[in-house]
Amino acid sequence: GFFRIFDLRHRSWVRLPTTDWGYGWSADGHHVYRVDGGVMTTCNAVTAACHVSRVPAIPASPAVRYPGITYEA
Repeated sequence: GFFRIFDLRHRSWVRLPTTDWGYGWSADGHHVYRVDGGVMTTCNAVTAACHVSRVPAIPASPAVRYPGITYEA
């Protein structure tokens, strides 16, 4: 199956591979991403071009970090 991203302004959409957890939006609003184990996939929300990168695996009990809050020692 596929996951669709709709562009309401241009009345168009692109198809991305389906995931169990879906995608998250980047801060610029032009890209989506997903992390599956040690693999991060970033996709352009307009062209559907995707790039795969290796990243450190997410621990079983990760610390939650909220955007806009400073975490310092």
